[in-house]
Amino acid sequence: MSGRLFLVSVVSVYKNSFKNASGAIITSGSVDLQLTEILTPGDMINNRVTTMMVTGEVLQSCGQVVVDAKMGGQQVYANKYAVGFKLHDSSALPMSLFYAATSATDSMIIWTQTDVSYIHGTSSISTTEVINDTLRTIVDTCYFFDDFNNFTTINCNWFTSLGAQKVGVSVVLPDGSFNQNNTQLYLVLPKVNAGWAGSSVLSNIGDLGQYDSCYVPYTNTLMLKTVGSSAVAPVGRFYELVAIANKSGNYYYWSTSGVVPGAGIHVNANLVALTQDSIASLLKGL
Repeated sequence: MSGRLFLVSVVSVYKNSFKNASGAIITSGSVDLQLTEILTPGDMINNRVTTMMVTGEVLQSCGQVVVDAKMGGQQVYANKYAVGFKLHDSSALPMSLFYAATSATDSMIIWTQTDVSYIHGTSSISTTEVINDTLRTIVDTCYFFDDFNNFTTINCNWFTSLGAQKVGVSVVLPDGSFNQNNTQLYLVLPKVNAGWAGSSVLSNIGDLGQYDSCYVPYTNTLMLKTVGSSAVAPVGRFYELVAIANKSGNYYYWSTSGVVPGAGIHVNANLVALTQDSIASLLKGL
């Protein structure tokens, strides 16, 4: 039971890649492997994924994937497999492996460098397992990571300083029915050249304490904030700003774009009602 699955990413499985709930290696039969690729900023927003670490650093992403496996409808577990993140541009930058870190199943996804689930309230995360790679060729040009032992959400990322000067980002929502509990704000910093190996997506995280957005009820203002700082957008870099709200099952959308000005991004978000399909279609353009 071995082989490779080629889409935009590369998944390699071996004879001993799968095990059952008891921990026994599966040696025969058919395993259904599901790969969800999250490769663009629009994909990240649609899947409620950021490029922010639990410690507050901003990452640039070469791609994110979710791997799941079942046999006869029953969950199958990982013993050892590999994932390659294909990159169509040349780059000398190293990339590193990151694992999803969430406080709840419906949380925005942020990242840690260890295969340890983030627990809400934990003050620090051990980062002893750091796996790096540089661009190489394994059938295709890619960043290739072997020896995964967990089917999970994983990310091919690298750190970025964004630039020396950063400024604030805030939007004024239409009225008090929109707030930090039902409205998600996303700042997208697209990839601009081969030296900038991936895109970044920042968001108000919702329920992870120090990463919460700052919401001012009397002005209906929602502001991005990370590790206590409201200076998050790099001056002079192109950006997309998106707000999505879900009020009692009704969806609303708004977006704008431009170059980050020295005075910061402070705009009115005139959200309009749209279907989920319409929003998903708009996100594909990011």
